[in-house]
Amino acid sequence: MADDIRILPTEWVGTVRTSSWGIVTPHHPHFHSHAHLEPGWHTTDNNVTFRIDQQEGPFLELTFIASDHESKAVGVLSADSRSLKIATLEVTFHLVVDGDRMSGDGEARAHGASERRGTFAAKMVELTAKS
Repeated sequence: MADDIRILPTEWVGTVRTSSWGIVTPHHPHFHSHAHLEPGWHTTDNNVTFRIDQQEGPFLELTFIASDHESKAVGVLSADSRSLKIATLEVTFHLVVDGDRMSGDGEARAHGASERRGTFAAKMVELTAKS
């Protein structure tokens, strides 16, 4: 099967809306107030940039950029270039690509630090290609 993989624009900007139980990442705005030590419900809206650093056919190397941090990510496009799955150390995103827009969802689970075990998050994503 020959794939006609679309070459994606290199920069996408938008919002990630998160609802979490506990603080999943040390980049959360409430992490430094030790909110991660007392699990509970937290919500955030973050302005973000997804930058595609390399694309080789369906395979992507990306940088996820928020106001307070950057994270490396990897991704894979579907054969029809309409679905994109992205993974960072703690988050997986499932996105639909429609022209110059991407939208979808994500989920996160904390890795590593014992004080963050048992935390999890659901995310909604809206992105537009930056021109």
